[in-house]
Amino acid sequence: MNENFVTYLKSEEKSEATIRVYVRNVGYFLDFVGKNDVDVTTMDVISWKESLISKGNSSATIHQYLASIKTYYDFLETINLVEKNPVAKIKSVKVKNKEKHYMSQGMIQAMLNATTNTRDYAIVLTMVSTGLRVGELTNITLAQYEDMRIDGRNFIKTIGKGNKEHKVFFNEHMIKAIDKYIENFRNIRPNISTDALFVSHWGGKIYSNRLSETMKTLARKAGIPFWQDICNHALRSACASILSDNGAPVATIRDVLNHASIVTTNRYIKTAESSVEDAICAMNFS
Repeated sequence: MNENFVTYLKSEEKSEATIRVYVRNVGYFLDFVGKNDVDVTTMDVISWKESLISKGNSSATIHQYLASIKTYYDFLETINLVEKNPVAKIKSVKVKNKEKHYMSQGMIQAMLNATTNTRDYAIVLTMVSTGLRVGELTNITLAQYEDMRIDGRNFIKTIGKGNKEHKVFFNEHMIKAIDKYIENFRNIRPNISTDALFVSHWGGKIYSNRLSETMKTLARKAGIPFWQDICNHALRSACASILSDNGAPVATIRDVLNHASIVTTNRYIKTAESSVEDAICAMNFS
């Protein structure tokens, strides 16, 4: 892989998370074809796409893989390392968004009750109260949080998807939970190796896949019937649904989730079946 690819992605204002994913995906592709990047043919790309489909990857995953290598070969073409882009005529796949489950405030409370340490409690509360993406959550530093507390503010600024600056507001329940976590969990780790606010049990970086497993475990203990489908992103969707249940306008929810479009926000908001029934039953034509 051309090492200048990362520089190219940065020049296109891709986020650090996107850069990591694109570099990883291009590496997977080149390992699959077993060729130098400049020797790859369109048929190699077709074979790889077919292998992704046959292995049962989701449409969203396949779309992301193809977007990664398309960007890579756009880059190689831009710097004149390839004359013909092998990905140019490859059609992507239509992303079929998996239906999100409705998570009520009661379900989240049950997950909070199922936690066994102050870290997990603070993380669940923070994720569902702010709607942060897991990458945004794990990138918050201890210094950012401490500066917020010293300054008497109730927000910090983060860089979200698309390198957009975003204010993340903390309510009093979150602050109380995070302060307790810092005192009773973070401060007693013997070997802290990260400046992140939230750390692993070993004092290092929290990985999203491990955190998703924690969310599944808590959901199972909480008795949520679809616990196997619970992941980090499910709490982001729950944030949207709970805000909507509490009467927050869609435009406000959009800004909480840091979405560019209300259309995207609407896909996150789920309502209880009883709310739909009540709304219909309340109609009165005389």
